[in-house]
Amino acid sequence: MKKKLLILTLLILALSACSNDNTSSVRKDNKIQSMRDYDSIQGVISPKRKVVIAEFKNQTRFGSRSLGGTLTDIITTELVKSNRFIVLEREDLSKVMQEINFSNTLGQGQLASDKKFQDADYVITGAITKYSVNTTGNKGIISSSKTQRAEISFDMKMINVRTGEVVLSDQGEGVSDVEYGTTLGIGNTGGYDEGLEQEAFRAAAIDVMDNIIETVNKTPWTANIAKVSGDKLYINAGQKSNLNIDTKLSVYKQGEKIEFNGKFLGFEENKIGEAKVINYLGEDAAILEYKGDSFTLPGIVKLMK
Repeated sequence: MKKKLLILTLLILALSACSNDNTSSVRKDNKIQSMRDYDSIQGVISPKRKVVIAEFKNQTRFGSRSLGGTLTDIITTELVKSNRFIVLEREDLSKVMQEINFSNTLGQGQLASDKKFQDADYVITGAITKYSVNTTGNKGIISSSKTQRAEISFDMKMINVRTGEVVLSDQGEGVSDVEYGTTLGIGNTGGYDEGLEQEAFRAAAIDVMDNIIETVNKTPWTANIAKVSGDKLYINAGQKSNLNIDTKLSVYKQGEKIEFNGKFLGFEENKIGEAKVINYLGEDAAILEYKGDSFTLPGIVKLMK
């Protein structure tokens, strides 16, 4: 009898140990890590792009207004962790975003001509479109279970500051679950897990990261010329941007804006010479040795093919 009782007790304890199971779609974090590993193996790290992120709006009826700020901060973290971006301060950006109608391409062109953002390559903006946290459960004679789930969806746009073009419209989705269970009253019934929301937000941010990187990789890296001094050029990218000494660049004179039927297409660009990075200046600027025609600003440089 004692032996049967001991076996029954061990069985109950074993069932109890298995009854508390945690799962989350945030396992997609492995995708970010494997992406970094791929870069280190290939040994190819192109200059970083500069991004400004507007605070995301919460367009759902649920949650607090601060959810937009939470998502913005998490996307910022993931962009920096990817080692491909420099995220610039977003001072005054929210006000400018309110003044621009993003369904109007000309309005996006106005963003491209705003001098405040000429140091950035891209602006990312968007809104939370779905937010839910719920608890479901099953209760039986011997065992019961409870599952908490957080779900988040958001829409985003990435705008090329130089052209004003929306280069990416995407949707991120993230889900995080935690399951609690009891057997014969033994086990973890679980209180509310506040970490669920953070995990769902991070999973949603990671969900769009591949498309952001793929879109950026299709666009030639560009930097602005800040000053021309004889055969020396000064540009707004340097060591912090992963721009290496001796990197060869093509130099372009930037002309007037080009529009067609009210749509902003970009700027005139004429190649006028070539340059090579010879030194860094400050935190993120570089000095170039220039060979080519004389010109006046504005001008830009691109990586030589």
